[in-house]
Amino acid sequence: MTTQTPTRPIRVRFRQSFATIAAVFLTAVGAFTIAGQAWIYAPVMLIPIAALWWALRTGVDVDADHLTIRRPFGHRTLRWDEIEGFISARGRVSVQLTEAAGAGVLRLPAVTPATLPRLIASVSPAKPTPDA
Repeated sequence: MTTQTPTRPIRVRFRQSFATIAAVFLTAVGAFTIAGQAWIYAPVMLIPIAALWWALRTGVDVDADHLTIRRPFGHRTLRWDEIEGFISARGRVSVQLTEAAGAGVLRLPAVTPATLPRLIASVSPAKPTPDA
């Protein structure tokens, strides 16, 4: 008798790199230096706060059923049958939508041409291994 453990759906997340977040923190140090001069410069601190929000929030979540594009204020979830293909140009990756989904092109934040094979492999069905 064998017992089957329930399989958890595999979810792959693509987010901004650590270098982006480090650059935001360096910007915050510079903004703090400027804002510390006088109270009138305090709004300068909003720039690194907004950049940090963008860097932490944007990205792409991929699982077997959906692709979710996350933006700073909202997200869009696409089923795989709404996606016609991927476009890789000038260091950016976009998704081409079918006619039913609006026939547009949506950019995938945090997905690069180098990570596109990982995105595609995460939704490809596992190949069965031969018994022998």
